[in-house]
Amino acid sequence: MDTIPLLIFQCMNGVVWGLIFAMIVLGLSLTFGLMNLMNVAHGSFYMLGAMLTATFVSVHGLNFILSVVLSVAIVTVVGIVVDRLVLDRVVGAEPLIGLLSTAGLLLLIDSFALAFFGSASISVDDPVSASIEIFGTFYPVYRLVVAGIAIAAIAGVFCFLRFTRQGLWMRAVPESRDLSLIAGVSPRRVNCITVILGTFLAALAGALVTPIASAQFQMGLTILGTGFIVVVVGGAKNLLGTVTVAIALGVVRGIAATFVEPTAAEVISLVVLLPLLVIWPNGIFGGRHA
Repeated sequence: MDTIPLLIFQCMNGVVWGLIFAMIVLGLSLTFGLMNLMNVAHGSFYMLGAMLTATFVSVHGLNFILSVVLSVAIVTVVGIVVDRLVLDRVVGAEPLIGLLSTAGLLLLIDSFALAFFGSASISVDDPVSASIEIFGTFYPVYRLVVAGIAIAAIAGVFCFLRFTRQGLWMRAVPESRDLSLIAGVSPRRVNCITVILGTFLAALAGALVTPIASAQFQMGLTILGTGFIVVVVGGAKNLLGTVTVAIALGVVRGIAATFVEPTAAEVISLVVLLPLLVIWPNGIFGGRHA
């Protein structure tokens, strides 16, 4: 493939991966910014969404769309259980307690996935085999569908936070939990809604990515470090900033992948991000909230 068509292809790939990554880190940003909790286990929800979808399709022969719906529903229920058993007990505690608790959760969930699914990667055939010509290069239609779903999901979360009563609670409770209790708003319920949204986004991202990348029980670990860097660079309490940085990271990685190996492209994208932490220690959008 010539350089220009390849560059266009990789840029589009970068946008798609950036949107997928934005769904994941948006959930991280919700729990970190609204609950003041670094949920290390968040990557495991992404992994479970992918592993369940791949298993339903490749092992049990279910329809891809049905598999996605079932997987996201199951993982969301797991998130609710995790919130009741663990997260609800560590919110408001010392940050180290929350970090260690969720790290233990990550090890538990990943170990369960290893025992249940095995260590082998599971691939899923592209449910939409067609390609479309864009600027002289052919691009898979499925990836465009994924980008559309990701945009809709992210926009839906922002609309939920902006225009619903529950969204107002989620934005108000972190400012003053005591006043929220006086007003009759339960911080515990708000935290549960936050976890549900974050888990849903992570599971959906994992489910949608299976035809693009193989599902594997440790795939959640690979996104955690970069995910927290994106949250900090975007501004811990600025959801729009987090999404913007995630998409920009994907584009930079895509452009770099045109000229170097994918692993080197990953390193380059992180090298671009890290100096921003020195220039803006509170994040690029740290001074403003969304």
